[in-house]
Amino acid sequence: MSINNGISDYSVFGALALIILLASKKMLKASDEWNKNLSSFFEMSIVPLTIAFLAVIIFYIMQLMSQ
Repeated sequence: MSINNGISDYSVFGALALIILLASKKMLKASDEWNKNLSSFFEMSIVPLTIAFLAVIIFYIMQLMSQ
């Protein structure tokens, strides 16, 4: 077991959720099932996950630069 002095290891789940949502959006957009409600759902879920993902990446880069 290792001690992490930064962001939780569970940030991987957020990245996986982002990838799954982006892939689902791409597949559904190409189908006949796409509508305004689905577009709104994906925008409301992808934007915050993207911001969190970028924050985690920036934190890891800052952590690597300080070592």
